[in-house]
Amino acid sequence: MDKVKSFFGNKLVIAILSIALGVVFVVLRADVVTVGIVILGIVLLIAAAFFIITYFTSKASPKPTQNIIFGIIAAVIGILLLVNPPFITGLIPVVIGIILLIVGILDLIESFKTSGAGRGLSIIAALLLIVLGIIMLITQYAFVDVVTVFIGIALLVNGVVMLVANASQGPTASEG
Repeated sequence: MDKVKSFFGNKLVIAILSIALGVVFVVLRADVVTVGIVILGIVLLIAAAFFIITYFTSKASPKPTQNIIFGIIAAVIGILLLVNPPFITGLIPVVIGIILLIVGILDLIESFKTSGAGRGLSIIAALLLIVLGIIMLITQYAFVDVVTVFIGIALLVNGVVMLVANASQGPTASEG
């Protein structure tokens, strides 16, 4: 266990992993999202099994019904994620776009009801939410690509910064 802690505690290893993950995010945009959805589906199925097993093995009386409800919901969502990941990839920006539109419209309505110095900024922020929601609805897959590339670039920059910081510090007492 100490070797695992020291391996992942090494900033150089974390920097290299960050750079590698950043490259994967930039190069394999659609595959990264699909793999993430599959992993989430598997995690939800494991959680569902845990909730259902907990329900049936519980000695409490009455049995905690939330466990069976959470288990069924997690299982259904997990199966949906595993059955058609590309559909889910396209659905996520649509759901987020609709939410942004609704929040933007509600914020716009509220900003017209208020007065004061922040009213203009509130209107601008609400309009930006509405525009972003429309863009997400129109260009779902492009949005997923942009977000994935953005995350990849952030990971690359983080890894490079960590490498530079690690190189400028020189060897630590434990390394050299």
